[in-house]
Amino acid sequence: MGGPSAPMQHVEGFGLVCWILKDAMWVIRLPFMAWTALFASLCFELAVLTQQWRSGSWFWRAHRAVIFLWLAGNGVWMTSELLFEDPEKGGKFYWFQESVVGHREGPIAASYHYDMGLLVARVLYGLALVAYACLHYAAKLKSKIPGVSEDSDPALAELYSDAWIGPWILKDVAWTFSLFRSGVVCCFLASFIMVRSCLRSGDVVFLVELLWLTGNLVWFFGEVKLDDVAQWPRFAALMLFAAAGVLQVRTMTSSREQAKSEGFEEIREPRPSFRSLLFPKT
Repeated sequence: MGGPSAPMQHVEGFGLVCWILKDAMWVIRLPFMAWTALFASLCFELAVLTQQWRSGSWFWRAHRAVIFLWLAGNGVWMTSELLFEDPEKGGKFYWFQESVVGHREGPIAASYHYDMGLLVARVLYGLALVAYACLHYAAKLKSKIPGVSEDSDPALAELYSDAWIGPWILKDVAWTFSLFRSGVVCCFLASFIMVRSCLRSGDVVFLVELLWLTGNLVWFFGEVKLDDVAQWPRFAALMLFAAAGVLQVRTMTSSREQAKSEGFEEIREPRPSFRSLLFPKT
């Protein structure tokens, strides 16, 4: 079966916007806005997963399950950090000088709860990585069947174009352990896959994801390599997240307009290319 319908494409798009917004609020320590964006992104991802579970192939189901596990792990990590870990100098803002509840429990109890949150996040990341590895192994076996390829199977095509998800999850795992070099390697590997997919398809969403990843890399550098002593990496990451979010909204708007002009309202909408986004028809 094919991919998500046009309405589900928009749900996916809104989910990506909320996920980027969640990171933007997390990097500048706005807990309640970050949790609101996290809840919205989980709802959108769950809606896509439910739709794929009913009508998609098992490739689509497993692919969306990996993404949902990744987001859930990321949300647990963010929540435990904002609730229980007191910020370093670079993570302190006028509106956020100490953790939401950790400072009331004392350093030992807060550290325990934070470590438990990290453990749960790592378990979810691990499950996502196992599912990711199994999915790509099955895709490799399927691609050996005569007549089956990326060109003939939309599920395989999307799976290979989203192969950057694995390195990104590994980057998050490295971040939870403060492994800077490993995290940077994973970031560059994910970037390489994104650029390759972008050049092959011309899909603007890969540029959105590349800006998002670059923002994460800058944030990661400031927090792990610089020990979070300066705020400029956080504000630089915020600017990159903002650019990614604006570009994604623009992409969704252009996609909708293109679908209406070409009569694709009831089927999967074509995403705009770089050319159509930069030089829209008048």
